Amino acid sequence: AALKRADQMKSEFLALTSHELRTPLTGILGFTRLVMDGLYSDQAEMLQMLADSYASGKHLLSLLNDILDLAKIESGRLEMHLQPFSLHIMVEEVKAIAEAYPRRPGVALVWPDDLLTLPEVMVDPHRVKQLLLNILSNALKFTKEGSVRLEAERGPGMIAVRVVDTGIGVDPEDQKHLFNKFAQAEGGHAREYGGTGLGLVICKHLVEMMGGTIGLYSEGQGKGSTMTITLPIA
Repeated sequence: AALKRADQMKSEFLALTSHELRTPLTGILGFTRLVMDGLYSDQAEMLQMLADSYASGKHLLSLLNDILDLAKIESGRLEMHLQPFSLHIMVEEVKAIAEAYPRRPGVALVWPDDLLTLPEVMVDPHRVKQLLLNILSNALKFTKEGSVRLEAERGPGMIAVRVVDTGIGVDPEDQKHLFNKFAQAEGGHAREYGGTGLGLVICKHLVEMMGGTIGLYSEGQGKGSTMTITLPIA
């Protein structure tokens, strides 16, 4: 039964991924063709078409990176380069990128202002940046109003980093499945938001490879979510 279920999930994932990859690729080809054929009224419209094509390309690259990262993780070829690193510097780098992420009008992105008081963490800076951006991107995607807030506080031997949103929330019964591979392939209302369902799986592997933990808490649909990761102090 387990093998049958795994095979079914694989088939669902392949169908889902094919659709997810085809969407941005179609956008890239479509906008490029319009520009090549001169089907624009002025330079501003042409530049907008090129910008839309570029955005589709970035989305496509993100999807491919998720698939490649999971393949590396499962084959044991993903390497970690741990070093002491300032969470303040990390968040400043993440902030510059996340502020440009698409979000609904009125949704605030709130950053902590006391990170200089926290000790350095022993992490792979590139991978922490990757997982923070992934979590923030998800939170913004699933938040229609209110805010997405990043918090950090010191605990025994670790720093807890939380992303708190006022988004669609997650049913308690569904929370235990969120970190399973291809979770979004199950369907449901979250499918309207797109994605391969690999992001949180990869985040879980990355955090655990650095000696940390990750978890999500939500009181239910419509009640927001809190994603918490812990990182070891250097």
